[in-house]
Amino acid sequence: LNTYTSIDSDSFDIVLGGSITASFGEITTIGPTGSKHVKIVPEGVYISGSAGNYVHMDSDSLDVYAGGVKISEFGATAYVGDTSNEHVKISTDGVELKDGSSVYGKFAATSQFGVTGTAAPYIELASGTVKIKNNSTTFLTADSSGLTTTGTLTATGGTIGGWNIDATKIYSTNLNMLSS
Repeated sequence: LNTYTSIDSDSFDIVLGGSITASFGEITTIGPTGSKHVKIVPEGVYISGSAGNYVHMDSDSLDVYAGGVKISEFGATAYVGDTSNEHVKISTDGVELKDGSSVYGKFAATSQFGVTGTAAPYIELASGTVKIKNNSTTFLTADSSGLTTTGTLTATGGTIGGWNIDATKIYSTNLNMLSS
């Protein structure tokens, strides 16, 4: 049947049907290495399902691979998804929704939604304040003291502080301001 055990200078091997199904030494494998198996090496433990699909545990993280690409990492900082594409990053700084290095959303003490650090506008929520801003300018701030804006304010209707606004005038009970 060609089934036996073997001890040599670097390992103890179990052979079934002529194939090594387990080897115990500096590198330990359990299961035939051409298919599903566990491999223990000095740098960590690998659990393999098929070619390119495996889990690797080392001293600082548990990593999950699919098709040879790391799709998750669980350590001091956790990543779910391929970090060069869309993924989630979880750390002591909060939860970030990312595409590569671009942050599209962050949930933390100061939360942000939209691409930060660029000329594109994004929303920031912190300590009871909502801001619409880009990397260098805050366009709109809303907090318990009111609403503040920079630049031009445009309104074609509504009411501000008892003053009515329509397309051609601002008016109150005893006073009208016309556009022409």
